[in-house]
Amino acid sequence: MGIPMLTLPELEQATGLPRAEWNYKCHQVSLAIVKSGLLSASARVARGWCRGVRSQHSWVIDGDCYSLVAPILDATLWCYDPSADAPWYGTYADGRHKPHHAGRLGRMRQALAGDGPPVRLEADWSPEAARFLAEVGPLDFQGWGRLLSGPVEDWPAAEIVAAAHADPRTRALIPIDTVGMLTDINPGGAYF
Repeated sequence: MGIPMLTLPELEQATGLPRAEWNYKCHQVSLAIVKSGLLSASARVARGWCRGVRSQHSWVIDGDCYSLVAPILDATLWCYDPSADAPWYGTYADGRHKPHHAGRLGRMRQALAGDGPPVRLEADWSPEAARFLAEVGPLDFQGWGRLLSGPVEDWPAAEIVAAAHADPRTRALIPIDTVGMLTDINPGGAYF
């Protein structure tokens, strides 16, 4: 895994747009780079927050969208923060980028189960997912909503989110960025 140090002309060719037309098109530019074939098959678009950007932001990451050490290519950071390199390369450890739903459930686990009727998802759960669901459940509709819209880093989120996405009762409870950044599901072709 890794992201090659691409030049601006290479990135312009990959996106089909001159850099002058990249302003504030972070998702469009990032997705074009991912789809260009210049990066590994594990590259995808990540979305979240970035120091120096006043709204949500998109960038390219190779690998786990929540890994502190996964390489990042942010081709449009310069248009929000003129002091940033164009393109910007780094990792989350640099302290600039934070993906949506990063973090741990921690004590929130105890507050997931509700008093409504349980909503059971049918899946061939791994032992880890089965243990986790037994620990926090049974979950009612609101409990699933709290779980699926919360932080994703300290539970088998990818497996459980994929199963919840397959069930029409819980699909709408999952933020699109969680699905696109955590699973092999690519909503609207917007992540890889």
